[in-house]
Amino acid sequence: MNPWIVNLLRSAGSGGGSAPPPTGRTFFVPLKSSLVLSEGTGSPTFTRATKAWRLNERGYLRDVPSGCAVLEGARLVRNLCVTKSEDFTNAVWTKTALTAPSANLLVCANSTTAQNVLNGSTPWESTSVGDVLYFRYRVQYVDIRYVAITPHSASFGTGIFCNFDLVGKTTSATGCTGYITEISPNVFDIAIRATATLASVGATATLDLANSLASPRKDNFIGDGVKSIGVLRYSSNYVTSYDASYVPEYVSCLLYTSPSPRD
Repeated sequence: MNPWIVNLLRSAGSGGGSAPPPTGRTFFVPLKSSLVLSEGTGSPTFTRATKAWRLNERGYLRDVPSGCAVLEGARLVRNLCVTKSEDFTNAVWTKTALTAPSANLLVCANSTTAQNVLNGSTPWESTSVGDVLYFRYRVQYVDIRYVAITPHSASFGTGIFCNFDLVGKTTSATGCTGYITEISPNVFDIAIRATATLASVGATATLDLANSLASPRKDNFIGDGVKSIGVLRYSSNYVTSYDASYVPEYVSCLLYTSPSPRD
């Protein structure tokens, strides 16, 4: 084993002990805005200022954007969201007939019209025909029962969307696969797995309010100006060539202010 790793894993993490590492000791790297050691001292970093190429966990060569942690053989989970994945009051989120009185609450309009939110800051990621993407929102049921995830028509056409029933905990998918998972009481991860039918700069998806589980794509929601839904976070990922059971880990973009997608 590399001597540096041996020292790192010694008892108490001090590097000066002689005891073997405790049972279950792992290399834990809680990357957030910076890397802070739980044991020992120093300010290590795994990031770089320029783009790099690395082998992923499947042995495929892929690009690693600047500012991203570089770990050989590790699975790189990339959130295509353009910043502010957890703050829906921010201007990068285009709100159609919706208001956001706080970071994680959307209130419907007092009208019957399409009502949705979109991570609308460009440039978006591009798609090629056959690319498979996984779009996921975490939502909290307040008093709006039905919502939909609708991928951008420029990349996915107008035949792909999925409706979700947050009370019945069911889905109705058209042209894609839908998922709903209860995280805690009244809090759900809702997601779709969809295949791009067009080559375009449009790898994004709206969260739409819907009237029923059978609502058509981009339905005109009957709003009263009072009802609301909690929206806690958003992520989208390329999952091309991965098994359908693969669910990407969530990576927040909240800390980044660059106009381009980051990891």
